Amino acid sequence: MLALSSCVEPPNGPALAPLVAPSFVSPSTPTASEERGVDAEASAELGIHVEWHRPSEAVTDVSLYRAEGGSAFALLAGLAPSDTAMIDFVPNLGTWSYALEVHDSENRVSASTDTVAVTLIRKADPISPAPQSSSGPSPVFQWSWPEAGTLPRFVVRVEALDNGSNWISPLMEFFEGAETIETEYGPELEPPDLLPGSYRWRVDAVDPSDPYRGSESLWIAFEVSS
Repeated sequence: MLALSSCVEPPNGPALAPLVAPSFVSPSTPTASEERGVDAEASAELGIHVEWHRPSEAVTDVSLYRAEGGSAFALLAGLAPSDTAMIDFVPNLGTWSYALEVHDSENRVSASTDTVAVTLIRKADPISPAPQSSSGPSPVFQWSWPEAGTLPRFVVRVEALDNGSNWISPLMEFFEGAETIETEYGPELEPPDLLPGSYRWRVDAVDPSDPYRGSESLWIAFEVSS
């Protein structure tokens, strides 16, 4: 599927430099304020955010391939050189691998490819604040984990919709019942009180030993009143 080609000798010039497929962007750390890279997507569906570095100017189009588990790669999308990310909604949990191929105006295919594998696990279930609910300035965030025996770590993210500022919890372990954390837990969530306005929150399940394994719940919108 992923073809390799050697340098092409033009009729009146030296051999062209080989095309090299761009590398994928590594995922951000679980508590980073800016989220980048190949990672689970925060949505109600099973999505993977796939991101790569911009290719060289010689590239005319980009091909993104996908494989499930140990199966063969198949073409997922043909993209423009200006495209550097897409969200892939997959049909089920498990490990999904990606590879890139680039082409130029001489009909050459990239001489090397970069691959990355992402393992999606079940999503945590947000409980409180509930969707479209209203709370005081110090809401308590609660969620449940649907699987027994598989306990990842968790990160809560709270984002102000008015100005985009966010509060991020430390990496937390899950205990019996629904995990509970208040906004003043840890320096990342200071100040402890949220100003009145519109917010959204979610909870990420992460594997500290594998940055490519985890999940992100959908965002839950809520209001903070004075």
